[in-house]
Amino acid sequence: MDNSLILKISITIAIIGIIGLYAFTSISVNQMEVSKIVDFMGERVTVEGTVDKYYTSKDGHVFFDIYDFSGSVDVVAFRNSNIEEAYTIKDGDKIKVTGKVQEYKGGLEIIVSKIDS
Repeated sequence: MDNSLILKISITIAIIGIIGLYAFTSISVNQMEVSKIVDFMGERVTVEGTVDKYYTSKDGHVFFDIYDFSGSVDVVAFRNSNIEEAYTIKDGDKIKVTGKVQEYKGGLEIIVSKIDS
């Protein structure tokens, strides 16, 4: 086989592999305990737990804590995220939230992209 043909095939396979890995990691969501999210700053996570301190601001943003046996974390669902489930939950509900972990005023929070009951 010609060396240039082998090189072209190798490069093509490498590119396909890189694209596949990127697609897989961008849709991958890590489900975990609340206490573990500190290791996933800037990444999407899924946490399951109980709602506490539910509050809707005058601007329509929803704030609450979610806790499990390992701890609690602040959760924010901004009005423009169009997450209707955020307006139907209440303290004591058991839910699963998916969102991005970030730091805010020295603490961790999850910016919600999805809520499941």
